[in-house]
Amino acid sequence: MKYLLLAALLAAAPAHTWAQASPPPASGGAYRYCALVVSGDDYLTVANVMRLDYGHRDKKGPAEAVPVDAVLEEANLQISKARNTIFALNHLSDLGWECVNVTSIPDTRLGSAETRYLLRKPKAQ
Repeated sequence: MKYLLLAALLAAAPAHTWAQASPPPASGGAYRYCALVVSGDDYLTVANVMRLDYGHRDKKGPAEAVPVDAVLEEANLQISKARNTIFALNHLSDLGWECVNVTSIPDTRLGSAETRYLLRKPKAQ
């Protein structure tokens, strides 16, 4: 009897409650990724140190380093001068980047944290 009731409840539940929604793929499903890295533990203070990480600081050596992207370098310069994290996220959003994940890494030695905002943008065709 228990199994019959469980089967009836599962059959009656709408399908969308069991499936996780994912964003529709952009043209071809190809994205470029970068991360806004914020060192500090407050969203609104000027003490935050912000920079973009898009793979340009590769440890493999100069011959295999990732080429410098002029648009992202300019955005990195603007972000390093930004007043706060919200300004930086809005600036990147204006450039077409969308935030897909946020990770915070605490640093117990210094009592602060590093937060990484993973951003993506559809590749130009």
